[in-house]
Amino acid sequence: SIDAAAEVTLLNDVLDSKTASAVDTYVEVSILASIVTRIIGETTGTVASPTLTPQDFSALGIPGVTASNLDEVLSALRNSNSNNNPVTDLSSLRTLVATAVQQARDAAILRISQFDGSQNSVEPTLADFANAEVAGVTANNIASIRTAFAVIGSADSDSTTEIAAVVSGFIAVLAGADSTGNANVSLSVTQYQGFGITAIDTADKAELLNDVLDRKSLTSADEYSEIVVLSNIMSDVFLLATGGEPLSEVTAERLSLLGVSGVTAENLSLVLGAITALNGNTNGLNSFADLQGIVNTVRANQESALTIIKNYDGTNTVPTTLTFVALGVSGVDYRNIALVNQYL
Repeated sequence: SIDAAAEVTLLNDVLDSKTASAVDTYVEVSILASIVTRIIGETTGTVASPTLTPQDFSALGIPGVTASNLDEVLSALRNSNSNNNPVTDLSSLRTLVATAVQQARDAAILRISQFDGSQNSVEPTLADFANAEVAGVTANNIASIRTAFAVIGSADSDSTTEIAAVVSGFIAVLAGADSTGNANVSLSVTQYQGFGITAIDTADKAELLNDVLDRKSLTSADEYSEIVVLSNIMSDVFLLATGGEPLSEVTAERLSLLGVSGVTAENLSLVLGAITALNGNTNGLNSFADLQGIVNTVRANQESALTIIKNYDGTNTVPTTLTFVALGVSGVDYRNIALVNQYL
């Protein structure tokens, strides 16, 4: 029943905010009265029965209450009188709820941004991401998403916008990493940067990493560190292609991590030379097919050169210095090529 002054004032405010068609039956008014009674009861120490729900607050025209932050809102109601912040009307209730929702949001963002994967840090939960107003985190992907925030610094993850950028980027990778090159990973440079993958700073790099991730199995791309490793390899490959010095040596093993096949200790220098020969034309390196094609060309040239040298009998195709270069043999030049051919 509506018998306390605060209940009367609050219900009057609620009814005043409604359209006539929303309160033109006894049932509609009684539902609102029940919600009001339970809210005021919570402020005076009476536990609401039935329990207040987000839908109850929405019915009063108060947005922002969710299953994730409901406990914080109810706690604020229960502490309102002791905090000298009593609920006396609709305006004060809206203020109290908005403050509680904001505090829940701030606490969630802080927990996410401070998570570093150590035993002393608290793992962010589904409720934390919900309270931070970030969509897309589920029971199926939260373990993977945590691996990103364990690496990304707090300064780059202390707002809803920053957290959402990381989550959406990782979700896009997880959705597309299906061991099949079917073009369903398509992140832009901006998305990779927002995702914390700072090595990807050009469109060509983004396109190549998209291709590489698209071909990865889910278990090969479900940890943030795996994506960072791939991006760093790619960055070093592009440094070679643009005349720079790779930050780490580009090895056959690292290229294999990108999914590239056919690179061996014997042809690695030729492959790296072919990449360097792009001379800044990274359009020739912006897809997995391009990178694998470079390797395939090197191998085909090697095979062709080997055939010429093996079959040379003095009457057929004469091996040239370029033939030996294609094979990966050094030391043969214009001064000794004739002598070398005599011994074939």
